[in-house]
Amino acid sequence: MISIFLTIFSLLFTLALPRPKLPTPKGRKTVGTTKIYLEENLIAKVWYPSEEYYKRKSIIDFYMLPNFVKHFAKVIKFYTPFVSHFQFVKTSSFCDIPLSNQFLKYPIIIFSHDLYCLPELYTLYCEFFASNGYIVFGIYHTGKIDSFLINFNWLIF
Repeated sequence: MISIFLTIFSLLFTLALPRPKLPTPKGRKTVGTTKIYLEENLIAKVWYPSEEYYKRKSIIDFYMLPNFVKHFAKVIKFYTPFVSHFQFVKTSSFCDIPLSNQFLKYPIIIFSHDLYCLPELYTLYCEFFASNGYIVFGIYHTGKIDSFLINFNWLIF
């Protein structure tokens, strides 16, 4: 009986939570995003400057993918339905649009997130820098070198 109540409560809680829209970055560039595999265990999410006209034809990026939500909740030892609203939050960046060709070179920022986190949790910062002409690499802390790193074998894009 209690499990049925908790299940219904968690579903209602998830639906009742507001799905905020993240603030739009103040820079002059539209932000593109992609994920790249640099090596077998080295994965990065990249935010980069793009041109305004690409956003009409593109898919907007979401704050967190559904499989990320499930595993993120497990890592932080939190009940999944209480963080599942992250998968519905839209960002201000667009998936896989071309890099702006305004300059031949762009400054690069290597962003290392907090322990037990994902680069997506810092989307606001990364979008800010990308909209101002930087390329931001958010490196996932993958592997199981020691007890402080998370094994993200579930990381499927």
